[in-house]
Amino acid sequence: MKVLFILDHYLLNASANGICVNKLVKEFIERNNEVFLLTFDDEKIIEKATLNLRLQIFSCNVDLKKHTNPWLYYLKWLLPSKHPVTERKNITEAIIKKSSAIIDNYNIDVVVCVHLPIESIVAGSVLKKRFPNVRFVAYMLDSLSGGFLPRHLPSNYCISRKLKWENHFLNSFDNVVLMLSSKTHHIKHSQSQSWYQKAIYLDIPLFVPKQTESPQKNTNKTTNKTIAYVGTISKGVRTPYHFLSVINHIDLNVSIHIAGKNDCNDMNEYITSPYLQLFEYGMISHNDAEKLIVNSDFLLNLGNINPNLVPSKIFEYMSVGKPIISTYCSDRDSCLPYLKKYPIVFLLDERKANYEEQADKLNSFLQNTIMIDPVELISTFKNNTPKAFVDALEYFLKDALLQHEKDY
Repeated sequence: MKVLFILDHYLLNASANGICVNKLVKEFIERNNEVFLLTFDDEKIIEKATLNLRLQIFSCNVDLKKHTNPWLYYLKWLLPSKHPVTERKNITEAIIKKSSAIIDNYNIDVVVCVHLPIESIVAGSVLKKRFPNVRFVAYMLDSLSGGFLPRHLPSNYCISRKLKWENHFLNSFDNVVLMLSSKTHHIKHSQSQSWYQKAIYLDIPLFVPKQTESPQKNTNKTTNKTIAYVGTISKGVRTPYHFLSVINHIDLNVSIHIAGKNDCNDMNEYITSPYLQLFEYGMISHNDAEKLIVNSDFLLNLGNINPNLVPSKIFEYMSVGKPIISTYCSDRDSCLPYLKKYPIVFLLDERKANYEEQADKLNSFLQNTIMIDPVELISTFKNNTPKAFVDALEYFLKDALLQHEKDY
């Protein structure tokens, strides 16, 4: 099977979706498939990369500089259009042109259009008309209609606009892969759509168990605890304030390591305990993020405001068998269904201000928690494995072949 993925960034500073695709690529190659990637990465970066003989990467060769006028952005939301507000037409056109050449030159069997970026989905709907015998799959790692909404417009209005875009473009695809985290949203809004009958639910494919230390390692081996957080911190998405307010009441030497994009620049103001140390690294490579996760005693997750968006790091956390501390700000928090299946997790309800009481329980968790062997959780998180996606794609193709033979 020859598979073409259309995504944003795969090499060096890969996007979260690029990291997911990397796991899928490895699974495809292990099954002796040929994989092709079309990305936004610069050709010079691609040339320097060490590529597997069964993996070829191509660049769209587009200018990614954004010249966004906020007034124009909001005006677009108010004007009727079949195309998403954030779509960049030059990128869509570049994807269509380059993808057409790849499909023709390499006899591609399947094209997987990864969302985000939105241009991948728009281009896929056009390409399907050009190549009706190629199977096109919309891979909705990020929900379109259930995803990000502009702050200064009514949410119901924006969701309605997004649903129209979603229905218009997804109808063109042979199959749609949705995330379990968006299932409630789609049952409510999408069941009557024809594309929904071609959809299946999987989930973020980042649960790849790796045993980094003895699963019997007890994290209370020293009085110094290290807690790592990897990911975005944003006042409109998730914040660290509740966690800091709780851990201030713990009389243990704790170092907190924060990596990723962060617009909560006032975190040090919330630290009053002499036992706490805070280290901020800013944006780091995925390899460095993995090292930080592996070398920490505990891993921190922060409650997500949008119930349809699951941070991919949760599954990378679970893949190393480390104890997880997580806040949550509502009972619909997107991470709760996964965290409740994980045997070593401590949950902090951000709606409660009993910091000392929560700190007492967290203190016990920090001193009496043992790692687990993540291999034992494969059946629990099977939909979050790369294998589940590749199995599904192979089933799509087998089903199409049987239907073709039947029609013939």
